[in-house]
Amino acid sequence: MKKIRWGALSTARIGTEKVIPAMQLGEYCTVTAIASRKLEKA
Repeated sequence: MKKIRWGALSTARIGTEKVIPAMQLGEYCTVTAIASRKLEKA
C-alpha cells in the first residue's frame, strides 16, 4: 500500500507537538511539507 503524504498548514504548538508526531508514527503516513507565515518556523 502506498503512503499518504501529508502537509501541515500551520506550525502551531498543537500541530508540532501532537498531530505531526502522531502522523509520523503511522505505517502508511509521511509528513511531506510544512507551511508557516515565517520561514524560520517552517
